[in-house]
Amino acid sequence: MNNNRREGNHNDRREQRLLRGMKAFAYTANVPVTLYDNDLNILWECRPELRICSMFMTYDIRNRECDENLKRAVAAAENLNEPYVFMCASRLTQIAYPVKIENALKGTMIAGPIIMGKNRENALKHIFKNLPDFRNHVNELFDVIEINPIRTAFEVSCIYEVFCDCIFSHKLMENSQASDDAAVDHLLQSLQRKDLYSAAAAMDIIFQHAYIANGGNLNLIKVYLSDYLASLSKHFPSSYLSAEGYETLLGELEDAATVEAVQEACKKIIVFMTDDDDRMPAYKGSSNVIQEAIHYLEEHYAKDIELKGVADLVHVNSSYLSSLFKKETSMTFSQYLNMIRLNQSVKLLKKTDLSLEQVAKRCGFASQSYYIRAFKQHYSETPGKYRRVLKDKR
Repeated sequence: MNNNRREGNHNDRREQRLLRGMKAFAYTANVPVTLYDNDLNILWECRPELRICSMFMTYDIRNRECDENLKRAVAAAENLNEPYVFMCASRLTQIAYPVKIENALKGTMIAGPIIMGKNRENALKHIFKNLPDFRNHVNELFDVIEINPIRTAFEVSCIYEVFCDCIFSHKLMENSQASDDAAVDHLLQSLQRKDLYSAAAAMDIIFQHAYIANGGNLNLIKVYLSDYLASLSKHFPSSYLSAEGYETLLGELEDAATVEAVQEACKKIIVFMTDDDDRMPAYKGSSNVIQEAIHYLEEHYAKDIELKGVADLVHVNSSYLSSLFKKETSMTFSQYLNMIRLNQSVKLLKKTDLSLEQVAKRCGFASQSYYIRAFKQHYSETPGKYRRVLKDKR
């Protein structure tokens, strides 16, 4: 029972948020908005004084063609599940949007009618053609048309875009948790690939969610974003998040005095986290054997290195070193060596014009083809494409 009550309250809040958004649209665009139930009875309306159709109903002269036209538009909007533009029999433009609660059709939001054309005379001609019995109320009709601006096709297109933005904002708030989770997953995957553009796009989505969900409140936006950035620590090595530069950028986010400054701080954090320089995860274990082995790999990665040779240098057998490496670093000996070599290769891609063959050779890869395969497996793109993206960033 309590669950049903909570669900009912939640649905009520959802509907009220939508109606507030539609009210803002109606007054901003100077367009009437009406919510119909599934039987085309009016549940709610805003700016009814602008609705020419309200006069038809008042005098009970709305004909069957109007009703059928509206029903077809409602069905089309429900089928598309997005705002649908249509013209009624009187050539008046309207926008229909299906309002759903828990995937069940609650009703249909109609924005309009909007008078579109060159002049009032044309609008009147079509209205009288469809509703001839309205001649006795011509003066009243003139009064209603007088307060309705005649819109050009471009203006109607702009009104449609604003209406869609209002609906999108409402959907975004309704699905904020699911959308944010998807954006965070996208952000994490992009950071793992060191893909700046994708990571920046994901961060921008999270920022927009933060702005909308918190009504533009600066302090709440900062708390919202800080929570998401803090969640990264669950998925990334501590070396990403413990660096001094990262802490400085978090401080910039916390001290930001404007929404624009918050967004800029987020961009800086993403740039920092997709920069590969000195991002090798630091070994923090207590094994002297692994410490010595890693130190050797970092100093001699460009050479032809084999497990047995390193094992001999640290005075253990190769089987023991292999199992200890996996236990202490969660990577095999070869994976760790490849990570060092790839990290160094990125530095060369950034700072030199060396060919991929030269980069591969300097970083200790057996061949250019093997280097490209290893790079693509780790970064999800070829080193050539990675370099081109880097050049585009400059």
